[in-house]
Amino acid sequence: MKKIAAITAAFMLITVCAFTEEAVEPSAPEPKKVEYSTKLSLAIAFHPAAMINVTESFKVPVMQFDNPLTKDNNITFKLGAGLSPVTLDASFSMAWTPIAFLELYTGGLIGSGWSIKNLHGVAINKIDNKKTPLNFSRAFYAVHFGGALQFDLGAVVPHDWTHIIFRIDQFGSYKGLTHTDKYTSWVWQNDVGENRNGLRYEASYVLGYKMPIYLNLIGMMVNTEKTYFAVKKGVNKSKWGEDRLYVKFGPILNFEIMKGMNLLLIAEWETKHPYTSGENSFYQNRTIDKSKPEKVAFKRAALLFSYTIKHW
Repeated sequence: MKKIAAITAAFMLITVCAFTEEAVEPSAPEPKKVEYSTKLSLAIAFHPAAMINVTESFKVPVMQFDNPLTKDNNITFKLGAGLSPVTLDASFSMAWTPIAFLELYTGGLIGSGWSIKNLHGVAINKIDNKKTPLNFSRAFYAVHFGGALQFDLGAVVPHDWTHIIFRIDQFGSYKGLTHTDKYTSWVWQNDVGENRNGLRYEASYVLGYKMPIYLNLIGMMVNTEKTYFAVKKGVNKSKWGEDRLYVKFGPILNFEIMKGMNLLLIAEWETKHPYTSGENSFYQNRTIDKSKPEKVAFKRAALLFSYTIKHW
């Protein structure tokens, strides 16, 4: 799902921002209660891509003690729905915060799509590099499990201008297309079509500086992905570079328009393989030039507008 990867990764920053806001609140005894909230978000990327999401969250306090590291322990459940010009999906996730700097999470997503001319929500990518639209005849699905370490210097050195934050996410995922074997390539959300049913190991790294002004966060994000797809006997996927790590990175800026309303800006670059032949052909017919280092190319810019409504 590389086409919307930057947009998806951006949601992790909202988690970081929420963490920093909670970390500086003075510890005061309050009755434990379940918090409910609704998040509405609109993401637009250039090259053209768009996504609308609605997410309902339920934060349940658990194992909270009179200790700075455990006073905000909780389990958060999220139900979401997403709509792009060519896809529709539904998701569920659960995140457990057993201690302030650690989060464990799992979740899943299922969806399908349609095609509009050369835009394909879900399609088969054939050996001739042509896309065959599926138009709701098959479903995309994904499950993931992982964890995150997060830290805010402002929680250790309390001050409005000491919020140097970082978050490290490490998670495994399985993404697939129903009624499709493990060797067939497919498209999801109009990406380049180099997906196959199989495991992936993904990671996200965020380093930022949070400030008490309108531009309340500047930072850098790095995302990596390593695929573990099967190939037919006798085929060497290192020929086209599938055994290599895929890296995306770029700066991030977050503007707090008002309480609960944010505008996140992302610019993203990616690593690309150098090829000796077949650069514009079906990806498995390419031959990587192993004598040359990876190239770096601009991928996209994205805007993420989000508004969170809290229900107490």
